[in-house]
Amino acid sequence: AVMVMALCVGIGGMFSNGEDNDLMKQCTTAIQDLGNCLMFVTAKEAEPTKACCSAVSAMKDKQPVCLCLFIGQAHNGTNPALKGLGIQEAKLLQLPNACHLTNASVTNCPKLLGISSSSPAAAIFMNNATS
Repeated sequence: AVMVMALCVGIGGMFSNGEDNDLMKQCTTAIQDLGNCLMFVTAKEAEPTKACCSAVSAMKDKQPVCLCLFIGQAHNGTNPALKGLGIQEAKLLQLPNACHLTNASVTNCPKLLGISSSSPAAAIFMNNATS
């Protein structure tokens, strides 16, 4: 519960406009579900659990922008809670493939986040995508 509260407080910061609050509200449930993946995204387990993959699959279906937001925050260091828990950007980027999700490439993130695919912010998704 402490982790969830810390993550909820830290959501936002990837954008400099009103999208912060909208994404914070939209991703509150998703950040709670990401708690199922804590052992994987902190590199304490090599493979995500079934519960983690179920949560990531649900996030992909209902709130795909949220995983993108969390990856961006991990990259930019804008969510102190992610950093404090030791959540690794590389492990977040691996989640869709590690969970064998279809149509869930992180290369879709710039479009979902409303950022130009040629911007520096988009590069983290394009350069780190795994097939």
